[in-house]
Amino acid sequence: KEAVWNSSDMRVKVSLPYTPQSEERGKEGHITIHSLNSLGILTVVPSGRYNAATGMVSFTGILSGTYSITFTEKTFRDIGKFEWARNAIEVLGSKGIINGMTEDQFVPQAEVKRGDFVLLLIKAFGLEGDSAESFTDVQPGDYRYEALAMAKQLGITTGRPDGSFDPNASVT
Repeated sequence: KEAVWNSSDMRVKVSLPYTPQSEERGKEGHITIHSLNSLGILTVVPSGRYNAATGMVSFTGILSGTYSITFTEKTFRDIGKFEWARNAIEVLGSKGIINGMTEDQFVPQAEVKRGDFVLLLIKAFGLEGDSAESFTDVQPGDYRYEALAMAKQLGITTGRPDGSFDPNASVT
């Protein structure tokens, strides 16, 4: 339903009834929400979740927007030796939380970098905040810049004592 709202920045929780198709049953983690912007570009809303008990898909978004429920099965060709993690990797990929190193390679044996780990946290939890000031060693244009600035502003991380973050160091 169309609704009038005074603040374009206000987030609301939306729940919509949804019945998975036969090919979606057992793979409900791949049920995703997409937002359609004014340019006609679809982007994934990572907070979208299907709840089988209630038959609802819920997500947090801005009220003034167009959303669609989709079934997205993202996979990577190099996760075969990691069956124990396959579902988690594919669901995170389907929800746009992880992208992999290329379109079809996840490189599961690679070390996770500090900046990428924070980016994953920000995406996974759908966190938002002021991203005006990041760390001294993270420049605008870096794909992690806004996420690291948000994490700094929200107090998730303070970085190094000298104001840097060392985003390319491995998580230990």
